[in-house]
Amino acid sequence: MKKMMTGLSLLISGCYTIYKPQTHQFDNYGQEIIFVVDPDNPHGATASYEKATDGKEIPVIKYNPDWIGWFSEEFQNFLFYHEIAHFKLGHLDNWNPYVSQEELYELQREADCTSVIYLHNLLRYTPDQFMKIYEAAFVELERERVDDLMACPVK
Repeated sequence: MKKMMTGLSLLISGCYTIYKPQTHQFDNYGQEIIFVVDPDNPHGATASYEKATDGKEIPVIKYNPDWIGWFSEEFQNFLFYHEIAHFKLGHLDNWNPYVSQEELYELQREADCTSVIYLHNLLRYTPDQFMKIYEAAFVELERERVDDLMACPVK
């Protein structure tokens, strides 16, 4: 019985799919963004520049599959493209760790809207797909940020 329960818990713990972008993604300098599994990442997914073995700074998105894997494909795509947007918008260029809460919120809002625009214009998300994003966002994000997310202009 114990072996069966152990096997069942292992099966349940691995019952998710990660939906990373299926195409290569690049920062605003043309460097390919590297996706790295980070099971200790408490934020689900984070973007940063990290030093490679040759000393060069490379764009990296670290994600926690145990956290992100519980969400729908739509919300996962939103999260990954949100992190990609930080690179595309230059938010991580000369990063200041002492940025104010107001400035940090604005950077998050810009990345949210850039992700929404990408999902709408390039992946052709439907209203039903956006509803899945908003439903997950209501659980995971602050109310003000969800309101701003829902108000992102789609061009």
